[in-house]
Amino acid sequence: MQIANETLQSQLDELNAARLGAENVQRANDEFAQVLPIAALWTDRAGVIEKGNEAASQLLNIGRHHLQGKPLMLFITDRGPLFAALRSLCEAEGVLAVDIDITVRPRERRPRKMKLCGRRLQHDGRCVWFLHEGSSAHDESHEPHEVNGVF
Repeated sequence: MQIANETLQSQLDELNAARLGAENVQRANDEFAQVLPIAALWTDRAGVIEKGNEAASQLLNIGRHHLQGKPLMLFITDRGPLFAALRSLCEAEGVLAVDIDITVRPRERRPRKMKLCGRRLQHDGRCVWFLHEGSSAHDESHEPHEVNGVF
């Protein structure tokens, strides 16, 4: 009986150590997400925000804790491309990432053109979205572009 109790106590100690380690990893991940200098939002498969970092909170002009439960489409004017991106990430086989140009509509601020980069998370079924200032490749180039054979 004593050996069984010692074995059980040893297993409980190992389990508690594993739980503490997992909590430490979660806290480190949360801290990392908050210090990212780019706006990041985590949504469920329907596009409902589960959490966002401080950069997203500032960009969207809403408190970080008030983001939870809000649909991402509330802050995006281009809903068609957003829904298509959600479908691609969540329903299409083999699609792990999408990148689209969208217009963000922060609360009580002017809309602005941005790049929305979505990634499907493998470990829990959520999506993570990064919002950043973006421009297409042709906007970055200062070379003349050919249009109907004319420069």
